[in-house]
Amino acid sequence: MSRTRRAALLLAVLTVCGTVRVPAQEPPPVPEPYTREEFSDSMQALRRAEIVTVGAFPFTLLFAILVYDYARWAGGGFAAETAPFRRPPGEDPFSDDEKVGIAIGALGAAVAVAAADYLLGRAEAGQAPAVEPPPEPPEQAVRPPDAPIPHAGVLPVSLATVMAPAAGRP
Repeated sequence: MSRTRRAALLLAVLTVCGTVRVPAQEPPPVPEPYTREEFSDSMQALRRAEIVTVGAFPFTLLFAILVYDYARWAGGGFAAETAPFRRPPGEDPFSDDEKVGIAIGALGAAVAVAAADYLLGRAEAGQAPAVEPPPEPPEQAVRPPDAPIPHAGVLPVSLATVMAPAAGRP
């Protein structure tokens, strides 16, 4: 049997097998959403911290790379050969130790973002003392529309006299 006939036979068998109907089965179970009581508040806070940390990591990594690269350039006396973004394409600007340090710094910053999110969330929920709101300003009287504006005569020249054309000018 030639190779093309085998391929045609295989294609025909797969086509027939693909059109055969399987008897109906019972539908798969539908998962129930989690309830508030299923996980403790600390586990929910830990899960949120994990999500925030993983979400913030790419941004903190980019920031850590930029800060390290510019700090290294400034520490080297702003030498042209160590300038950021001036290296040839494909050249690796960091050693392995520098990469590990940058990654650890970025991870620490991402964890700090998650900690700030946790503390702000607690303050918003009223579980931690929040910053006291500023006192309300005293009620101010509303100036009637025809009343003069206070301190209107502070400037020696009004805008109308500056913008008005001078007499005798063409």
